[in-house]
Amino acid sequence: VATHNAISENLFHTLVQCQANGVPVAWMPDVYEKLLHRVPIGHIDPSWGLFALQNKPIFQRLQLTSKRLLDLAIFVLALPVFLVVLPLLCLAIRLDSPGPAFYKQTRSGRGEVPFTIYKFRTMVTDAEKHGAQWAQKNDSRITRVGRFLRKTRLDELRQIINVLRGEMSFVGPRPERP
Repeated sequence: VATHNAISENLFHTLVQCQANGVPVAWMPDVYEKLLHRVPIGHIDPSWGLFALQNKPIFQRLQLTSKRLLDLAIFVLALPVFLVVLPLLCLAIRLDSPGPAFYKQTRSGRGEVPFTIYKFRTMVTDAEKHGAQWAQKNDSRITRVGRFLRKTRLDELRQIINVLRGEMSFVGPRPERP
């Protein structure tokens, strides 16, 4: 990728997709440096320095290992709360409306690898039988207990299992539907 001109939004998204799918992206100053062992100053901009650090294998391994250790430490701290709250939330959900206590959905993980996310159910069963749609203010599909769970974010608590499995992280972008 040449750095003389600003990168268009479309090209930027394409490059992000390439990296997410394991396709290496090389910046012109890096290639120039590898071939000639020098870089013309006109080809260096602040973003080049940021991306140059990202491609160092030891930095990436250290970063990913640190992130995973942070996830596991938070999991260990949250586990006692999870074990106490889990049965209470399941009971409240089941008493409030018929159906399962958990809701599952396919999400896209790193590199668009799909995985199943589990949350406490906050809507009536089959709330999306007519297709996926965003929840709205005063949505009639949201149960009484569901309103409380959403407001307190307790509906997300079940996802710590996804963090333990390494499918999600406490730090980083929210996994979305494919």
